[in-house]
Amino acid sequence: MMDVLGAMAQYWVAVFIGLLALGGFGALFVWAWLSGQFRDVEAPKHRMLELDETTGVKDDGNHP
Repeated sequence: MMDVLGAMAQYWVAVFIGLLALGGFGALFVWAWLSGQFRDVEAPKHRMLELDETTGVKDDGNHP
């Protein structure tokens, strides 16, 4: 009988830890969404290309 209770306790601890992790990731996602982290995800690459054109830096293609 004790083995069954021990196994159930381990099960519920694992479920609790999983739900705690899920809640943490959910809270981070909601925070990122509300703070605008997912708005206009294409802008950084366009900004990088515009900065590259204005500085006159040429890409020689010798990248690892």
